[in-house]
Amino acid sequence: MVIPVALSFRLLGIGVWQARLPIALFGIAAVAGLYRLGCCLFDQRVGLGAVAISLLLPLLSETHPILMSRQVLGEIPMLCFLVWGMVALFRNSRGESLRIGVAAILFALALHTKAQAFPFLVLSLLASVARAFHHGDRRTARSLAWCVALTVLAAALIMCVQRSIVSSRGHTPTAGQDPYTMVRDIDAVLTLVVAPTAVARLRSAVFLLVAGVPTMIGILMHIPGLNHRSEDTLQTNIGRFTVWTLISSWLVWFLFLSIAYMRYIFPILLIGSIFVASAIGHLSHGNGPCAFFRYAATSLRTWPPTRSGLASVLLVVFLSATAIVNVSIVARMPTDAGDLGLTDTAVFVNENTRPSAILETYESELFFLLDRPYHYPPDEVQHRLNRRTFLGQDVAIDYDALTADPDYLIVGDMARMWGLYDQVLAAGAFRPLETIGRYEIYERIR
Repeated sequence: MVIPVALSFRLLGIGVWQARLPIALFGIAAVAGLYRLGCCLFDQRVGLGAVAISLLLPLLSETHPILMSRQVLGEIPMLCFLVWGMVALFRNSRGESLRIGVAAILFALALHTKAQAFPFLVLSLLASVARAFHHGDRRTARSLAWCVALTVLAAALIMCVQRSIVSSRGHTPTAGQDPYTMVRDIDAVLTLVVAPTAVARLRSAVFLLVAGVPTMIGILMHIPGLNHRSEDTLQTNIGRFTVWTLISSWLVWFLFLSIAYMRYIFPILLIGSIFVASAIGHLSHGNGPCAFFRYAATSLRTWPPTRSGLASVLLVVFLSATAIVNVSIVARMPTDAGDLGLTDTAVFVNENTRPSAILETYESELFFLLDRPYHYPPDEVQHRLNRRTFLGQDVAIDYDALTADPDYLIVGDMARMWGLYDQVLAAGAFRPLETIGRYEIYERIR
């Protein structure tokens, strides 16, 4: 993710749209890959339906492809590599060795972009190896096993190459070239990976009920062995099983173990839209959306309702409601960073402070626009903030905002949400200087 943004800065200059452009392109590619994957696993109608559902289903801004593609976050590039890796692995074409190699490279890039996908991807591939072997398809089992091995090898090589590049530039050995560094810290693991607390479980259940009901219906309707079609090849069934296991295991983790951060459900909803589209096609018997709506209307007059009738009614209700709200959310989104005061804040600071002034801020979007030295809290502080906010734990935040002896403090949405600088502001260490959009600029009292 860092390399495409840095390349965009180098070629097009430093700015907000230059930072967003690579992620937007990844977003377009991810949706195109979703279409291709739907065609590979089912047919063109499911591919088109998956694209439509992925754009109309999300009810939360953190789960919408368009809104996520406007932010420099790892989810969109990860999903792009992940989806196209599945397409390369299961498309019907010649050159098996080439397909496996391309899929392994794309999977490795996905894992290097965001390590969150690692356990689910490996589990889905290994489960598919076992399933193919069980059905006597040793060739497919061998191909998938090679894909797992090559993915791990490619991920290790990418990590080594990036470490070498970073080291040659004079950075420290821990300059972020290892995406798995965080999960080697047991405190981070118990915060971000395994957090079986009642507060987090309630949040995850609420998120699923609000945004994930159609996806859960699609997953349940495609439990391995259900809706099997006689014309489906074994390779197609293995492909569906791989993708189904990927998002099902991801969903189980989100529901029972995750910290229930809203963005963590986004990959499930995007890839799961394929199974939602397939479920709608199955319920309409392949006769299109109008037949599906008619079937749902007929099911309302049937008592007791059938499982397929209940599923169709729930899908209609959720898809109709979320589509209306979804259009409203996208229509209201800011079209320019100036709406948030981002560029104006950076300009004000760069023009009205001395070059040696040190800034303290937790608003990472400002970093590449500031022409001043800045300081921000370490990752350990974020872990404690997560535990306090999302897990309901009474954790002390012992971060001293005056560690770097800053001359100015900038508070935006991120720091405001966590309450990170409330204590130092209450102590009177800074006085208000300027408010621009969502940013409050404070000057140090010396």
